[in-house]
Amino acid sequence: TLMYAHIITSVLGEAFAIIACVVAVFYLMQQRAMKNKQLNRLQATQVPINKLNTALLSTLWIGFVLLTSGLIMGAVYSQFFLVGDRNPLMGKIIWAFGVWLWYLATLVCKNLANLSAKKLAWMTIIGFGLLAIGMFGINNWSYIVG
Repeated sequence: TLMYAHIITSVLGEAFAIIACVVAVFYLMQQRAMKNKQLNRLQATQVPINKLNTALLSTLWIGFVLLTSGLIMGAVYSQFFLVGDRNPLMGKIIWAFGVWLWYLATLVCKNLANLSAKKLAWMTIIGFGLLAIGMFGINNWSYIVG
């Protein structure tokens, strides 16, 4: 039902965030190799830097759409169908919304402020770090927040 759809879209959104992070790391490695004129490293990668940039932006958008739908479904589920106390979830909810805002800011900066691809890659890596903290480190924060 709605809870399962929330879980599936959230996990898929997180998976695309992981892929975007990996692509961002590859982009930064290739960009550094170009800057240092290390042509042997460039030829070994086989993926042109412009394709990495396109892949990074695509995975960010797909992940953002999935995370957005996961947040919306989770909010609807917790508001109308969750039985019991919501306070234990508050830390995760606040952190998930903060991570969503980070990815929103990343995409807005790229599309409206013409953020450079290098800065986009760094913002993607930071966003994944925030996401990872939310996945693995927020379980008991609810008692501090709530």
